[in-house]
Amino acid sequence: MVNEISNVLICLLRVGCVFRVVFCLIRSSISEEDAGMYKKRMKSAIIFYILAELVWVVKDLILDYYTN
Repeated sequence: MVNEISNVLICLLRVGCVFRVVFCLIRSSISEEDAGMYKKRMKSAIIFYILAELVWVVKDLILDYYTN
C-alpha cells in the first residue's frame, strides 16, 4: 500500500515538474520582459525535482536497509 502511494506520488511529481518547466519555457518565449522571472522559476522547478528525487532514493535505501 505504501509503495503504491509513493509510486503515484513520484509519477505526479515528475509530470508536474515537466509541465512547470514547459510552461515556463513557453511563457518566457512569449513575454520578453518577464523572461528572467520565468527562467528563475524554471531553475527552481528543476532544483525541486532533483531534491525530490533524492528524497525518494534515500527513502528506498532506508526501507531496503531495514527490511533486509
